[in-house]
Amino acid sequence: MKEVAISEFKAKCLSLIDQVQKTKKPICITRFGKPVAEVSPPSARAQGADWFGSMKDEIQILGDIISPANDEDEWEVLRDETAPRYAHLDMEHAGLGSSGKKNRAGNQKSRE
Repeated sequence: MKEVAISEFKAKCLSLIDQVQKTKKPICITRFGKPVAEVSPPSARAQGADWFGSMKDEIQILGDIISPANDEDEWEVLRDETAPRYAHLDMEHAGLGSSGKKNRAGNQKSRE
């Protein structure tokens, strides 16, 4: 394994990484002659592993995944009894007059 001083690695980092990529041989980085790190090529698993399609034949879909989980008659938003709950959202309570415009104070325009 090739050894490179840390100061040389700092100066030539990109070219040394390219060298590791091309030769597929690791480089040992040293500080005062003692190894502190290794730069090695990626493993075969990391190079060729494609996540897309990796779970093929591992998952089973049981039942209908397109229709709603419960019937429409169970939806609270479609019930008539919930309509009064949303009455506060009409234009009068939102500070809007019949014209749909607010005055400068944000209050409803008075027609006195």
